[in-house]
Amino acid sequence: MSLDVSLCRCTIRVASWLAPADLRTEWSEQWNAEIWHGYASLKGRGASRAEARHKLLRFSVGAFSDAVDLRRSVFNLRAGLGHPAFCLALPLVLLAILFAATHGFRNCREMIAGLPYPLPQQLMLVSQSVRVLGFEAPPSAADLLAWQRQSSRASLAGFVVQGRVLRVTPNFNDVLGVAPRTPFRLLGQTIETIKPLDRKRGRVGVLARLKSPAFPAEVEAELVQVSSPRGSAVAVKSLQGRLREPLVFSAVVWALTLVVGMALVRGRWRGALFFFAKTTLAQGALAAAWTELAARLTTPPTGGSSVTGAFLLPGLLLMGAALALRWSLYDQKGRCPVCFQLLAMPVRIGSRSSIILDRPGVEVLCPRGHGSLLIPEPVVHAAEPAAWTVFNESWKDCFTPGGGSR
Repeated sequence: MSLDVSLCRCTIRVASWLAPADLRTEWSEQWNAEIWHGYASLKGRGASRAEARHKLLRFSVGAFSDAVDLRRSVFNLRAGLGHPAFCLALPLVLLAILFAATHGFRNCREMIAGLPYPLPQQLMLVSQSVRVLGFEAPPSAADLLAWQRQSSRASLAGFVVQGRVLRVTPNFNDVLGVAPRTPFRLLGQTIETIKPLDRKRGRVGVLARLKSPAFPAEVEAELVQVSSPRGSAVAVKSLQGRLREPLVFSAVVWALTLVVGMALVRGRWRGALFFFAKTTLAQGALAAAWTELAARLTTPPTGGSSVTGAFLLPGLLLMGAALALRWSLYDQKGRCPVCFQLLAMPVRIGSRSSIILDRPGVEVLCPRGHGSLLIPEPVVHAAEPAAWTVFNESWKDCFTPGGGSR
């Protein structure tokens, strides 16, 4: 008899690996008992051994779908989403996706490493300030020629970016400090070809290399004196500092949201540590994504900012950081202060007709039975602060170990 059901028992043993581990033994015993009972019933009806073996094998194949249904019924999606590890794992997954999509945060690494030129801190971008919202205009070719002749504190070269073609004055490589190999990146654009610049062109970008120990303020004052007959102001900006601005801005926003969040969060040190880790990862993923996006935008040859770079992108980061901080604070308030599981099973209590003795509100419970949180409803004015009540040991039997009521 055992040989007739051995294949069925083997099938059930394979299917048992799809069932939950804590219910696997009991589930297998029930299915094996059904196989033995079915075999005895078929033999009692006069079925042949081959017929009984065939019918029982078809029956045992159904164990696979039954095991999957059992796992689906036991699995609690809300408990998984409410687990504190989910808040930490989600931004880590997002960071891993960003890491793969951006080739290891290539733009951020290039910003930190700096420009691949000799003495990059001496490279400057020179422009004419229009004194309107901080924007600048490219100088004219005549201004560049005058500055080159009379400047004693910096060496200047002109350039114009036309798609993937860079047109430069003859001394551009000397000012840059190296003859770049194409293709290379300049101001957020990929340059594949370098060609001579026509000096008759109206507006040009100006690259300057300071002559030590000159400072940008001294160079700016000198160039203003050269341009003083026309009354035009001059702005001198660090090329490396301009390219690192997105990284600095995102880091400042990231640190500011952490400081504000830690000042607003309440609770014991374990709760503050969980909030810090959760907010750090969430804001870090947001800042990394924003920095990679901002670094891909083209930088004007003046070193200034476009409308997108000056207003839209910073506003987008600030709004995203505020929303992420708001989510972190509200998520923290809706968690158990002991196990940090999301509070569940809301129950409406009280009555709006008796706001003095029986004030209305919503009571939510910790899925593991650590306590309850009473959230009063605002009836006339602002609602009272939420009150946390700790359950004693007598409540433990009402909750399952994994979370949820019995």
